[in-house]
Amino acid sequence: MLSFSTLATANHADDYPSQEVAELILGIIHFSRWPDSKKDLQLCIVGETKHADFLLNTDLTVGDYHIDSQWIDDAQLLEYVSLCQVIFFGHYNVRQINDFYAQLYGMPVLTIDEWNEDCRIGGMFCLHNNQGRLGFKVNLDAVGRSQVRVQPNVLRLGQHRANK
Repeated sequence: MLSFSTLATANHADDYPSQEVAELILGIIHFSRWPDSKKDLQLCIVGETKHADFLLNTDLTVGDYHIDSQWIDDAQLLEYVSLCQVIFFGHYNVRQINDFYAQLYGMPVLTIDEWNEDCRIGGMFCLHNNQGRLGFKVNLDAVGRSQVRVQPNVLRLGQHRANK
């Protein structure tokens, strides 16, 4: 069962087990739609991340989507962006990522940030620890610039968490 809030006793979003983070990411994917109705999605993992193990080493299926995961070196990101429908960012250079997000404008790519708790840099969703519960914040501007459509209830949930 997918859930958007997993109880935990951590103080930082990076303290959660990889499987719990993966379940949250898969939940966001489950409630998202791409304009070409793909059934196979490429999840690209970029930067140094504490939560990639489960995503990279597990056969992932959520709803109608089969998800193939691969790690991509920061330097290769612009080459591979056309192959990625979902990008999960770990640690990265803020200047590089701002340039990258500018190039994503209008593309059908769902972006999720592991380390951007304030969700101000440009990712659509950002992992967030809210009083010991793993959750996410949403950047509505980034969602609006993307061709990926996310169910409104998920967006409201992310906004609600952002206001706490």
